[in-house]
Amino acid sequence: MTDLAPRLTAFLEREIGTPVHVDGLKRLPGGASREIWLFTLTRAGHAPEQLVLRRDPAGHVIESSREGEFRLLRAAAAAGVPVPAVRWCGNPAAELGSFFVMDFVEGETIARKLFREDAYAGARRQLPGQLADALARIHAMDPAVLDFLAHPAADVTPAAAELKRYEDIFRAIAPDPHPAFELALRWLAQRLPSPRRRTLVHGDYRVGNVIVGPEGLRAVIDWELSH
Repeated sequence: MTDLAPRLTAFLEREIGTPVHVDGLKRLPGGASREIWLFTLTRAGHAPEQLVLRRDPAGHVIESSREGEFRLLRAAAAAGVPVPAVRWCGNPAAELGSFFVMDFVEGETIARKLFREDAYAGARRQLPGQLADALARIHAMDPAVLDFLAHPAADVTPAAAELKRYEDIFRAIAPDPHPAFELALRWLAQRLPSPRRRTLVHGDYRVGNVIVGPEGLRAVIDWELSH
């Protein structure tokens, strides 16, 4: 995408208010549902900074908002969850589409390497506790500051809303009957848990969506399915 660098440069200059240089722009692997671009930002009076542009690809189908994810990452950081620091958020109508810019966090996300390589032996001892602590902090976040996220109607339990959402997706993409899924949906509908307090759910909390260094957890990423 040859015109991405000048468009990103123009956006950053408007946000920062001074001339900047965008160098080394390259798309990173991963990010199955979102484009992730690494670049170096250079401006007068500051050391070069490695940053990440996270944006919606053309024709994306996941109904989530980069502005919402930007606000969510700020709220998560304030709650003590390790996340990349977010810098600037673009208007969905801007020339770059729906996007935001955040700090680059060095580390590994590939499960095979984290589980097997000697460099992460110390991390493997720390990760269970670190991941549990981060998840507890996520679940403790105040729903009042997350009113921009999807949430069920007042008369619908969260479990029922989630089951209906996934059933609707299933019906849309698989018009032919699939007995195993039909039985699973029926089984779940008969066993919906009673509601307790409402809390934030990351939506895709797993190895692969965390950045890990030799010392352990560095950041929780990929929040687009949060609700």
